[in-house]
Amino acid sequence: MPPGVLFAVYDNKTRQPEYIPPEYSDVPPLMEALVLWIHTEKELPIPIKEIAELFHVKPITITKWSISWLNRGII
Repeated sequence: MPPGVLFAVYDNKTRQPEYIPPEYSDVPPLMEALVLWIHTEKELPIPIKEIAELFHVKPITITKWSISWLNRGII
């Protein structure tokens, strides 16, 4: 595991970290960015109901990676 990381998800084949959660101090600005995006985006890539489900089920997995994917319309 990388130094200073308490938790990571690894690729089964390569054994390389596939997901490392953000540091605690990074979570509030990431959440603010996500909420701002929801309020300002005119055309959401998925139905608002699914976005609401993600907000309730996966708030801990919000990362810079997932926000960039949302901004590109991938998820």
